Amino acid sequence: MKLALLLPRASGLARRFPSGGDVYDAQLALALERRGHAVDVLRTPPELDARAWSVRLGARDYAAVLQDELGHADYLRLNRRLAGRVRAIALVHVTRARLEPAAKSAAVERAFLQSVESALFVSRQVRRETQRLLGVRVTSRVAHPGCDHFPRQRTKPRTAAGPVRFVCAGHLLPNKGQLELLDAFAEVRGRYTLALAGDDGRDRRYAARVRRAAAKLGAARVKLLGPLTAAQLLRLFQRSDAFVSASVYESYGIAAAEALSAGLPVVSWSEGGLWEFLSPGGDSMQVAPRDHGGLARAVSQLCADGELLRRLQRGARRSARALPSWDDAAMRLERLLPSERHAAA
Repeated sequence: MKLALLLPRASGLARRFPSGGDVYDAQLALALERRGHAVDVLRTPPELDARAWSVRLGARDYAAVLQDELGHADYLRLNRRLAGRVRAIALVHVTRARLEPAAKSAAVERAFLQSVESALFVSRQVRRETQRLLGVRVTSRVAHPGCDHFPRQRTKPRTAAGPVRFVCAGHLLPNKGQLELLDAFAEVRGRYTLALAGDDGRDRRYAARVRRAAAKLGAARVKLLGPLTAAQLLRLFQRSDAFVSASVYESYGIAAAEALSAGLPVVSWSEGGLWEFLSPGGDSMQVAPRDHGGLARAVSQLCADGELLRRLQRGARRSARALPSWDDAAMRLERLLPSERHAAA
């Protein structure tokens, strides 16, 4: 089936270190191609000419046009021209209404979701929030991100004495909570090291604050590694003991899923889409949101109780086997596509 995937110019697929949403779009397109579909990935300009693009898409005879919800304002205008000619399907990582509750664009975002025939959500949480915040119910499927783009080479069970090695992966941004994480680690009792991996060039002011907070804890304890490739991140996971996050919000949590796929247990706030694939007490430790003392106590417990850490690591390796693939996500999307007979009509 011939498909188009529309990405707004702000999408970071051209970056060496893309966001989780960028990874989702790229890997989903590759999985669809593996399953026999022809996918044209089209980056739309900041000021999209809805008339010209509707003609362009109509002329290519696409069975469906997939649209990253990030570009909802432009794609709303486009969908009004495509109505009845090409099936529009939204890919919803997170709504602007969730990130900016007071955003004036809520009405436009609502209208966009009403203009598509169906939507693919990255988690059940995002679907619930979309329905609650925007009052929109649309034919939909939930397709969790896959993890098979990330080599599943398990970490070895911890046997050596010494500090417990924690890792956090995420671009240095306020919503990723690195400052909150460092506040919590300042209260940790026990021997540990913490490695922070992530692009520090997206919000330089926040990154500078993170560097100052890390310096207070000392270079022997906290290391800022900057952005890493997937291969470098995998090697970091392989020499770590646990993944920790204080992210303010995760619509799913691809970094946590990648860590789990490598056999690392996860310590995080008790909110976010990551709890759709984690089992508290089995492969992870759950802490009340923004409870810095609770996060410090959880980390301290892992530093003091080697058997608890080993048990959670064993649970993480078991849970990793159940993580979905990108082909799983593509199959869920296929349920929203027109039948071959309908597409050929």
